[in-house]
Amino acid sequence: MSGILFGYSSSSINDSIPFMRRELGLTPAGVGLITSCFLVGAAFGSIFGGRLADRFGRKRTLVLNEILFILGTLGTSLAPNFETVLATRLFHGFSSGGITSVAPVLLAETSTPEQRSQSVTMALLILVFGEFCVFVVGAILGNVWYENDAIWRWINVLIVVPAVILVILHILIVPESPRWLAQNGKANLAWKTLRRMRRSSAQTRHELREIDAAINNINNNITTITNPQLGENEDSEKLENKPTTKKAGISDILTVSWLRTVLLVGIAVAITQQAYGVAIGMLYGTEVLREAGLDTKMALIANIGIGLISFLASWAGLLVVSRVGRRSLLIFGQIGTLSAHLAIVVCSAILPYGTARGWATFGLLLPFLAFSQGAISTVTWLMSAEIFPLSMRGIGTGICMLSAWTTACTISQLFPVSIAFRKEYNNQNL
Repeated sequence: MSGILFGYSSSSINDSIPFMRRELGLTPAGVGLITSCFLVGAAFGSIFGGRLADRFGRKRTLVLNEILFILGTLGTSLAPNFETVLATRLFHGFSSGGITSVAPVLLAETSTPEQRSQSVTMALLILVFGEFCVFVVGAILGNVWYENDAIWRWINVLIVVPAVILVILHILIVPESPRWLAQNGKANLAWKTLRRMRRSSAQTRHELREIDAAINNINNNITTITNPQLGENEDSEKLENKPTTKKAGISDILTVSWLRTVLLVGIAVAITQQAYGVAIGMLYGTEVLREAGLDTKMALIANIGIGLISFLASWAGLLVVSRVGRRSLLIFGQIGTLSAHLAIVVCSAILPYGTARGWATFGLLLPFLAFSQGAISTVTWLMSAEIFPLSMRGIGTGICMLSAWTTACTISQLFPVSIAFRKEYNNQNL
């Protein structure tokens, strides 16, 4: 359930912007900074979160990040001015990124082998569900207390309640990862932990043997990519079985041509996912609808549809991706997203500013997000892990996700500025 925290917090800015602008007097550049700084914090939080989890344990790191998340949320909700909001949002994003990097690992390592794939993909779905939840909360609070400029603080702070509950549950109920315990010389504790989660001693013993074998394989058989005895054209399976003297790093990836190609493909897919503009829909949906012609109250309500279609599309994407294949689904999503983009441009050019254009834009945003979330985003998250050999999966996936975060930060910073520039240009040419 930790994914709900990130989904809720990352998209809470969507419904908060109209009220933050009124209370804090934000400029377009200020709106972009407040939005993008959360993503910057999340990018660094995801990097450090993984390293802390390897050193101190999955459970401890997750609980620590959840406590920091609560403090960051309270800090943002109580911030008196723009500068304080900026600092607390950065801190808030850092803790959220740590949660998203650690929670799926803990979930995967405590699940049975049969449940592992389903549980990890479910984590992505829960994250999108968190985005839907904040859109519902924002629509209700924003319409009931529309005249209250500080209502954005309540939209943000309400996530503290489930966050506190999660911290308590994780401390009292959730076990440490048996794999991490075994890897850090705590085999007896790993056995006791795994035994409590499995039906029989035989199942526990079998899974513990698999964990031990996997750890030995990583420690003794990780590929030394730079080994001169290996040709650059050898396939990944041969590389995985060669003896090694060190773990693969970024320098190892860059020394082998086919690995550089794999890395570039992963980076391109990650950047493309964000370049299509999915972050604009999830972070600025209310602003897009307001700029198209809807009033703020109606835009907040319509924003619920954006969250709902994103959730349903992500669910559908996870159901069909294994049947139709990654490449086919990715191409399908790209064609659909580009078509929706073109339709929105035509709609904006033909229809005058007003309610009709606002609802037409909303109607076209739905298929845009359906293609983006259900196809492109689903494939991106899966491919970023699958295309790399096991020995470099961690660093390869990290680089791809950092590319996605960087692109999302850039877009979220530039979008409100570009909207303001377009409005000023149109006013000068009237």
